[in-house]
Amino acid sequence: MFSVDPLQSIRPQKSLRVIKDIFCGHKGKKNNQGGFLLVGAIFLMLFLGLIIMSTFINSDMQFESARMRIPAQQAFYIAEAGIEYSINQLRQDILFNPEDADRQQTVLGMQNEEDEEEDREVKGTFTLTLTPTLDDEAEEVINDTGLRTVKISSLGTEVENNIPRTVTVIVNVIDPARFFVSTPGELGVASGATIGSSIFGGDVVFNIDDPSQNIIIGGKVQFMNNITATSTDISTISVDDQDFRQDECEKPFDLNQCIESQHGVERQQNVSYPGLDLPRYEALAAIVGESHKGDLTITSFDDDLGGEEGLLYVDGNVTISGEFENTLTIVATKDIIIEGNIGPSEDSLKIGLFASGDVRIPASVSDLNIKSTFIWADGGVFKAEGGQRPADSSLIFDGVIAVRGQEGQSGVDLNVFQNRTYTYDTEIRNSGIFYSNIVSLSSWMEQ
Repeated sequence: MFSVDPLQSIRPQKSLRVIKDIFCGHKGKKNNQGGFLLVGAIFLMLFLGLIIMSTFINSDMQFESARMRIPAQQAFYIAEAGIEYSINQLRQDILFNPEDADRQQTVLGMQNEEDEEEDREVKGTFTLTLTPTLDDEAEEVINDTGLRTVKISSLGTEVENNIPRTVTVIVNVIDPARFFVSTPGELGVASGATIGSSIFGGDVVFNIDDPSQNIIIGGKVQFMNNITATSTDISTISVDDQDFRQDECEKPFDLNQCIESQHGVERQQNVSYPGLDLPRYEALAAIVGESHKGDLTITSFDDDLGGEEGLLYVDGNVTISGEFENTLTIVATKDIIIEGNIGPSEDSLKIGLFASGDVRIPASVSDLNIKSTFIWADGGVFKAEGGQRPADSSLIFDGVIAVRGQEGQSGVDLNVFQNRTYTYDTEIRNSGIFYSNIVSLSSWMEQ
């Protein structure tokens, strides 16, 4: 007889039935559980697919944005290069207009040592547009005022992807050689002073310390911040061939407003004086001029002083006097001390004395004649040291003065000389002296 386990015979069938119930539902009951799971699984797969696809699309967009960010930044730098080019041109020529030159310039990549100039890669171009901010910007007006305000737009284009960026600035330009004296600081003009041309100062103060002596300005008085006088007796002041008239001022009387309302007095846009560009002068002297290390005393001039173009760069102080034989620019990294008369051997010759510090006249000098000279004191002031000179002391100055000034004192302090005669030399502007116009940014916008 054989014995049979009854459970063994039903286990396979039960297992099959369980599996069938899972996928097809239990027989005899309405059960949609299996179909729901299948549909849910399909929707889950679709949802995950959409997430993956969105991630890929977003990553691709981010990659493309990152890829385009570099040429867009390059286009911005190219546009900036156009602004720098325009400012450099305005420093050399206040009348510069890109319509007169090539409006479009090519920007090349960095040059490797083994590359020839013609092998450098073209990175892009900038196109310049210069627009006057004033309705009347005639050349004669600029020449008369020595001032110009212009808007410069530079369109930079990166050539490989043709991506444009625009930078627009408004700049104020001043030609210091178009004024007898100019400073962004305080400019004091004392009783007895006679100046045959225009003056420009941040703050202008008429020091009326002797009402018996007049103050005569042959041109205009232009200022940026404030203009005033140390006395209300302003009838001793004459500007641009007209005496100041106090009786025409508004009531109640305000001295500053009264002076500002006078003929020949003009408020101008603010400009900032950049520092004397010593690296530029040093580089130029190495190419076309002459350099000297340490302090230097000059009492006699050779006709070849300053090299080919008459530029002498001195890393130190310069003490100077004598007659110069050629048009010359002397740049000192410290002070310039004038201890005797300075003048040209011929009237057509000019000299520029540019100090990174002060230009000083020692206390021992009581009579001085400075002719055909452009003084630039970038560190502070043009001053006569010591106390009052004797009653017969005299200073005769013919040329141009530009100083940075120092807070709390006049940029030009020569009043210790009892007799002072100032003459503006109009020929310095085109004499070959290495000077730059002053350009300062008023506003900046990028697109």
